[in-house]
Amino acid sequence: KLVITIQSVQPLIADIEIIPAEGAYIVLDSYTTSDDNDNLPNFGETVNISINSQNVGVENAENVTAVLSTDDTNITITDDSETIGNINANQTIPSENAFAVQIANNVPDQYSVPFTITYTAQESWVSTFNMIVNAPSLEIGDYTIDDSNGNNNGLLDPGETADITIHLNNNGHAISPAIVANLTSGTNSVTIQNATVNADGIAPEGTTDLTFTLVVNSNAQEGSIANLGLLVTSGAYSVQSTIQPSVGLIIENFETGDFSSFDWELGTTPWEISQTAPYEGTYCAQSSDINDNGSAEIHLTSDVPADGQISFFYKVSSENNYDFLHFYINGNEMDTWSGEVAWTQATYDVSAGENTFKWEYTKDGSVSNGDDCAWIDQIVFPAIGGNPVPI
Repeated sequence: KLVITIQSVQPLIADIEIIPAEGAYIVLDSYTTSDDNDNLPNFGETVNISINSQNVGVENAENVTAVLSTDDTNITITDDSETIGNINANQTIPSENAFAVQIANNVPDQYSVPFTITYTAQESWVSTFNMIVNAPSLEIGDYTIDDSNGNNNGLLDPGETADITIHLNNNGHAISPAIVANLTSGTNSVTIQNATVNADGIAPEGTTDLTFTLVVNSNAQEGSIANLGLLVTSGAYSVQSTIQPSVGLIIENFETGDFSSFDWELGTTPWEISQTAPYEGTYCAQSSDINDNGSAEIHLTSDVPADGQISFFYKVSSENNYDFLHFYINGNEMDTWSGEVAWTQATYDVSAGENTFKWEYTKDGSVSNGDDCAWIDQIVFPAIGGNPVPI
């Protein structure tokens, strides 16, 4: 080993060959690969390996032969030996198509195969090299909903027939085999008209779209999850994922005139239903009248089966920079608003699991400006429910 160090810099450690001061010494100088395609070592191919062998010794080597070997089970060597002949001192001899190997059809992309070449003449010498193999690397990407034959809101809704288009990416360095994609539904209220989609192979760093037609039962629960299982096969490669689009929206708009639509928890000083200029409809929720240094809160805990979002409209009329509307998810403050704020929509990401959403209006120790309160309306919660997916 050669080790080079300098203060405050990571050491450089490398193997070096010790060349004897007498005799011949044969080493692999370089290699190239070729096939009937792009001359690159790709999955499932038979590849020829050409080598350049160099005598770095001080004497000639006679009747040199070379034998290729590897312990890698992803490689089958179909031609392992080459007769090179004589190599004079300081001479390099090319050997075209010296060896041939068959690469397995399921190796991962950028797989490194270790090879050993044993040279033999009046004595033996060993050289090693690694060959990097190209293969596809499939990834299921995002999706879009086309419900232009329905209400065209980009969501699945009860009673709709819509197309879901799922993007399939090839992040690898070789074109993939032909694609066969199968989509299954774990939700009784959602059926799939075309469960299998076929596509051509995907070029390296390329994308193809897989489009399935979904039919949503008119009795499907608003705001539920459609659990879809996607299995993609491409030759010996496969990738699978669970896709969970929501069906309709879970909306709290307080149009019942009370807090009965959801399991709301009201603080010691609660919020109240108001008919004062709601965002839409007749009602909204308004923080109740509180004293200085006081607060009024409302919160709700929900079990969210998949990552999603919550959105709502808010309005504030308060002493600017002193009295605030706060919004929390699981105790983490997401934002605050103060002063005169007209109806504005806010949207936040929500992680799967149990989540608590809290709105709180707080006052400082003195002064009341404006209406001294906050309002919320048109809350869209993340989707709920869902059954296991039979992939």
